[in-house]
Amino acid sequence: MQKKTDRAICAAPCVLANAGILEGKHVTHIPSTENRLGNFAYEGEIVVEHL
Repeated sequence: MQKKTDRAICAAPCVLANAGILEGKHVTHIPSTENRLGNFAYEGEIVVEHL
């Protein structure tokens, strides 16, 4: 099975969240979008690696 990587910048994680792509994943985002992402494992880091 091939591993997939999802990447997004700025407010784009909101689009991925709305599409259900972030379900069960660790994410990072800009603080102003935190209330629009839903219930995800937010990491306060610049880059998050979740394999």
